[in-house]
Amino acid sequence: MTWTEYSHRTLLVLLVTTSVIGFWIVITSSDAIPIMSTDVSDNFLSYNNNNQQSNGRSFADFARIVQGMFNLNRKSGFAISCNTCLFGLNIVTGMVEENRSTSDIVNVAKSLCVSLGIAVEEVCSGILNEVADEIIYVLKNMNHSLENTCGFVLGGSCMKETFLEEFDWQVNLTAEPPYIPLRPPKPEAPKLKILQISDVHLDRLYKEGSVANCNEELCCHAMSVTTSPYVSKAGKWGGGIACDVPQNLLENLLSYITKNVQYDVVYWTGDIPAHDVWNQTKQGNLEDLRQTADIFKKYFGNTPVYPCVGNHESEPVNSYPVPLAYNKFNVSYLYDALATTWEQLVPNLANSSTVRRGAFYSTLIRPGLRLISLNMNYCNRLNWWLLLESQDPTSEMQWLIGQLDYSEKHNEKVHIIGHIPPGNSDCTYVWSRNFHNVTLRYKNVITGQFYGHTHKDEYAIVYDNSDPPQAVNIHNICPSVTSFDGVNPAFRVYTVDGEHENTSFAILDYATYYMDLERANKVGIPDWKIFYSAVDSYQLTSFQPSEWDNLLKRMETNETLFDSYRRNYYRDVDHGPCDSKCKAEFLCSIKQGWSGLTC
Repeated sequence: MTWTEYSHRTLLVLLVTTSVIGFWIVITSSDAIPIMSTDVSDNFLSYNNNNQQSNGRSFADFARIVQGMFNLNRKSGFAISCNTCLFGLNIVTGMVEENRSTSDIVNVAKSLCVSLGIAVEEVCSGILNEVADEIIYVLKNMNHSLENTCGFVLGGSCMKETFLEEFDWQVNLTAEPPYIPLRPPKPEAPKLKILQISDVHLDRLYKEGSVANCNEELCCHAMSVTTSPYVSKAGKWGGGIACDVPQNLLENLLSYITKNVQYDVVYWTGDIPAHDVWNQTKQGNLEDLRQTADIFKKYFGNTPVYPCVGNHESEPVNSYPVPLAYNKFNVSYLYDALATTWEQLVPNLANSSTVRRGAFYSTLIRPGLRLISLNMNYCNRLNWWLLLESQDPTSEMQWLIGQLDYSEKHNEKVHIIGHIPPGNSDCTYVWSRNFHNVTLRYKNVITGQFYGHTHKDEYAIVYDNSDPPQAVNIHNICPSVTSFDGVNPAFRVYTVDGEHENTSFAILDYATYYMDLERANKVGIPDWKIFYSAVDSYQLTSFQPSEWDNLLKRMETNETLFDSYRRNYYRDVDHGPCDSKCKAEFLCSIKQGWSGLTC
């Protein structure tokens, strides 16, 4: 199951199941009425008020119809079409307009969620109870057509001709200057070492020896069970594809870094809580934040740690309300906690108003080098609050332009950190396009961008609007510490042009470190080591964006080089063969400097 498929689950559990309620209403209004299985029939019949008898259809037939409609299969992942989304939203909004109670909707939806095999009962119930109030509130108060709502949430081909009429907005920018390629420093010039750690997903409930291949979406807990005849056990250092990070692994990682790795500053790019999103509370997630920050402080001491917020820090997951909704659903519980915690890690961040307003900030980390930390949840299409206010919530984009303009006028270079890569499909079309335009305007100022979220070791190219397009910037996407999604734990160390006259503070190389989780569990101790160097592994002559574009072109015909990239992508975990379609998707993702581009 890919990360994107996992992140769709909270949306699908509510949307799909309530859609099925509507489908039931439609088909039971005719003479042909299927019989429901016992566990859902009471809820359905009490909702429908039409207790006629079946003319022969069974619930199994009904389930197969619905499975086909929604392309549901827990093993292969979830897919949702534009028409399915529209159908579901019609039903949900209809129920909302009829003033059906939230508990009624949740109870019926939960029964269907379990019976149709969307998820096990605990997951269905937990997610529905967490997200129902918020999604219903959004649907009651938004002013968008249902068709364009689906276009916003799903993106791609679901965005119809009228989409931009409802959702478009554009930042005001001055004329774009010519691109000036960076000059490489002299070999003897000083270097800066930047450590990036991303997607820790610390699991305080992790239990060694528990079931690692359970029926739920996250395993390795004391209560994890499986119906499989083969039982995989959680190891001392982690449980693999369906498990997150035990505390001893995180501490072992940080201990190794402090003893063996040279670094000057730390970029920490978000996602702290585990993936059991149906089983979380606000207080629990805040405790994850505090505990993980304390562990970082324990090992990094006085070394500056520059964090950004991930999509998992909130509860419910992906829930980052916009100011328009603050009266009822206030996010200050999280932003205040982030401000308090980050002030202990980031020098000179005390009383930062932008952190408490929107979880973003700017700070000078070296003379001539500014670090800008963005809250990428205001581009997250799974953040339904954006349906109420998608036009630059909290004015973060306009603030970013102000920071970049200041840096340009004061001869500063800028590094940007964020969680969701702005070209990733999880980033909304219009926000991503605006950010892309900002990047092009300040392409001579921004010399490093650092993201996480995907759990993979990858990169994406930012192209300008010339003909043919020219590569002018790179999204560096850091691998995850968690093994969730079938990868080995990893982190990156970047070698950056250091402090000297005319420095660019541009990246010169990076090394990805990893450890073989399966081997660590067998021998009893992790063996962290350099997995690869970008310059050496990809035969790069420089770290210029044009050289990364050249790498992409070389991978199109060089199968050995592409296989090396794919091996690095998963950190030496075998994900089977990659056919021509698979390869095309890999190479296409590298071109995604903004989420509206197609290959």
